[in-house]
Amino acid sequence: MKILYVTDSFPPEGIGGAGQVVFDMAKGMIARGHDVHILSVTIHQENIGTTEYESIPVKRISSSEKSQFFRSYRAAYNPFIKNSFSEALKEINPDIVHFHNIHEHFSFTALRWASKTGAAVFITLHDTLSFSYTRLYHFIDPNDPHQQGPFNYHVSWKFSLQQVGKAFNPFRNWSIRRSLAHAHTIFSVSNALKDALEQNRIHNVTTLYNGIDCGEFTASEEETNALRSQLNLGNKKVILFGGRAMQDKGAEIIISTLPMIVKQCPDTVLVMATEQGGYQERLRSMARELGIEDVVVFTELFHGRERAALFSLASLVVVPSIYFDPAPLMVMQAMAAGKPVVGTCFGGTPEIIEDGKTGYVINPFNTQLLVDRTSELLHDPALAHEMGEAGKKRIFDHFLLEQQLDRVIAFYEKASLPQE
Repeated sequence: MKILYVTDSFPPEGIGGAGQVVFDMAKGMIARGHDVHILSVTIHQENIGTTEYESIPVKRISSSEKSQFFRSYRAAYNPFIKNSFSEALKEINPDIVHFHNIHEHFSFTALRWASKTGAAVFITLHDTLSFSYTRLYHFIDPNDPHQQGPFNYHVSWKFSLQQVGKAFNPFRNWSIRRSLAHAHTIFSVSNALKDALEQNRIHNVTTLYNGIDCGEFTASEEETNALRSQLNLGNKKVILFGGRAMQDKGAEIIISTLPMIVKQCPDTVLVMATEQGGYQERLRSMARELGIEDVVVFTELFHGRERAALFSLASLVVVPSIYFDPAPLMVMQAMAAGKPVVGTCFGGTPEIIEDGKTGYVINPFNTQLLVDRTSELLHDPALAHEMGEAGKKRIFDHFLLEQQLDRVIAFYEKASLPQE
């Protein structure tokens, strides 16, 4: 089959989870003999055109629109990209068009345009932006540290208006739902996301978990020791926080609890592997104010062998998101590397972690529980190892990339069969 993956963000220009998922799927499909192409956007004129990224053909078309005010309108319909998108479809002529995260540039109307070519159309929703203007957090009560669910994910138009003010588009969600009707199947990356979509009138949804290639998260002792030396970690135990540095991911919560953790486990350091920028500087300042700057190590986001080494040197991984985090790749990657995870109860994490077996599921606003669970794993390496191995087995049993490719190919083949 000739498969076209369409995404607003793709490496090396994009560092988000959706772009990584598309990259992994594309590699897997190529390994199975399929003809795979990527269509993405760029705001850099010199990058327009077709190149290769790790042997995958990537065509980037122009999207110079940067205004956040009109983002709610672009999500529903972006006329400025229609011609170049249609030309790319005609040039590639795919059998399958599979969309991933298109609310920023391509717009959901692109599903309608693609369906007119006769190709089978699919979309994977990685977040809640098909019905919400912002990340979903309105259902969370920060003053209730014992809140665990079930949750009401419904987003009212009044709440949306309150969130975005004059940028509110009264036809946005209605238009998006009409466009989604052109998809053969809508995939969600967790059952929690499927539930949120259905509560907001988006149906025909099938859960398809992200897949992990465990081989990419195995590092040698030499690679691990080299990175430990590079980061000047000595023999300290390492708590790892990774991914985008932003408040919603709980970065401030883990830093604020670190003094209590270090008091219980003095030989501990927190490694924050995030992109550089203003928010990282805010976190550095916070660490200085708390007097813990000597036990917080900031480093860049790693890829490839260095990423595997980073997981390898960690004692445990924390993912304390304080919003609806649909299916954090960090959780799956840590488990693939054999590391226990202390993860959030908000979103899809409880479907990945088996609480008490492969790590712990907590409400991040219950900071004492976060301290206790983290300290327990630091104090008991045997327990941490046991949970890590159980997590790796869980990835092999339920979340391998090959398993997810088998599932999605079955959908592709069914959609490609002649209709009676």
